[in-house]
Amino acid sequence: GGAVSLPEIAVEQPAGTNIADGGSKDFGSVSVGGSKSLVFTIKNTGTADLNLGAITFGAPGGDFSLVSAPAATVPPGGSTTFTVRLIPTAGGMALRTRTISIVNNDLDENPYTFLIQGTRVIGAPEIEVRGNDITISDADLTPRIEDGTDFGTVTVGNYLIHTYTIRNHG
Repeated sequence: GGAVSLPEIAVEQPAGTNIADGGSKDFGSVSVGGSKSLVFTIKNTGTADLNLGAITFGAPGGDFSLVSAPAATVPPGGSTTFTVRLIPTAGGMALRTRTISIVNNDLDENPYTFLIQGTRVIGAPEIEVRGNDITISDADLTPRIEDGTDFGTVTVGNYLIHTYTIRNHG
């Protein structure tokens, strides 16, 4: 009898860094209103085709989503990728965690599961007001021609327009 051909799944993120079955991957800190996507690589290190089924997230999973799915079949020595996005919502705990589950035909790693997590951060707004590209300090009570806060003399019936830029550096 000859050797039995078997598929063997491996998952990496980033490419070249293995995530063990039962392991974890941290997305890091992501701001509310922002997002972060990671590309995961599924490799078949076995000698038969690796067939992939559904990729699901443990309930409720709302902050994580599958952006792109892997190929259904990975030949021996081949690979495919899938992308997961974290879009943190307001409320609840800052740490977002879900178990990702990959249905496949590897005899001893079906489903292939690992924890994904990310930390929601809420950035504080920080206002800056500029006139003529010069910062106007908070509580500034001294009008200046340079920053556009001193309009000088304007005759009744005429007008002057000064433009200010407001930025959020938060």
